Amino acid sequence: MNKLQKQRLASNVRKLRESRDMSGREAAAEAGISQPMWSQIETGARVPSLETALAMADMFGVPLSRIFRGL
Repeated sequence: MNKLQKQRLASNVRKLRESRDMSGREAAAEAGISQPMWSQIETGARVPSLETALAMADMFGVPLSRIFRGL
């Protein structure tokens, strides 16, 4: 995944979290990942595994494709 794609993914995740008025800590706990990992995903420093992306999509109540929209 190139840098632009990572930035888009990060933006998608951040927008979903903010639309639910959640902190990064709250979102990480609900998704079952650490807060530092969540932060790395939101900044584009890390790409979530498929398992993590599925957990995030489930937590937000959106299809997996919403996490990866625009990539």
